[in-house]
Amino acid sequence: KGFIQMRMKELDNKQKKLAFGTPVGKLPVYTEQEFLEQVKNYKKQWMVIEGFVYDVSTFALDHPGGKALILGGIGKDMTEAFNGGVYQHHNSARNLMNTSLRVGRLNPTI
Repeated sequence: KGFIQMRMKELDNKQKKLAFGTPVGKLPVYTEQEFLEQVKNYKKQWMVIEGFVYDVSTFALDHPGGKALILGGIGKDMTEAFNGGVYQHHNSARNLMNTSLRVGRLNPTI
């Protein structure tokens, strides 16, 4: 019993150190115009997938499909390509994006 309690304590400590990214409710919200201004005027390497804004500048060189696919999507909504138009991404890709690349939300236009 003591061994299991010690292991559970170790696992709890490890879990506390995990980073899950910024909570969705705390992400800044951008209009489409603001998003495009950031890309064009400030050279942000941002793309949109499923309404979220992702900064792919640190990931372009590591993308398994090559940097050309990432760089070609900058300033665009890449939802369709991400969800099967080019490749059906796994949950691990979503986890990586949501924990380390997500920087905002796109305000939906009405």
